[in-house]
Amino acid sequence: MRDRDIVLPVVHWNGTSAQRLYDQYSTALNAVRAAIDAVIENGPNARDYYVSGNWSQAEAEHRDRVMRLRSVADELEAILEHVAENLG
Repeated sequence: MRDRDIVLPVVHWNGTSAQRLYDQYSTALNAVRAAIDAVIENGPNARDYYVSGNWSQAEAEHRDRVMRLRSVADELEAILEHVAENLG
């Protein structure tokens, strides 16, 4: 899923509670997922690029944007799963 390791929060008595971390990362993940949906829905339309001949580049850039957002979602999901293991 991830191509690199990420630093995971350490849940302990003097830090942010596991529930609070879970809520925060869950909110962030939902927001990124909503952003992914919005970006996908509003991808480039070939009719807007055929005059300049840049359709292929616009499409590639769009795919790259979606991929970067999915990478962020993957990281947030990994953190969320880690925090969920500490709930209880």
